[in-house]
Amino acid sequence: MSESRLTGAFPPLEPTTSLPDSLTQRQQRNVAKALAPVIAGTEDQVLSAISELLVRTGADEIMSTASTFDTTALYTSDARLAAAVAATL
Repeated sequence: MSESRLTGAFPPLEPTTSLPDSLTQRQQRNVAKALAPVIAGTEDQVLSAISELLVRTGADEIMSTASTFDTTALYTSDARLAAAVAATL
């Protein structure tokens, strides 16, 4: 994410273990800006944040998006979110 803003290239995502130890100030600002609206955490934390978002915005629906190099983890995350939301309906 921060690399593409500097280079203009969008290479495949890499595991967090291969990320650099430090970021430039510009990269730190880009990462902070990108993460500001993120909802993440345990299932209970995510459901609480989603509920607060729906109340605050009056939205009838939401759209979830995620990105990772690990597609199995991505599918698992999507399935867990769908199941958690469905359980509240």
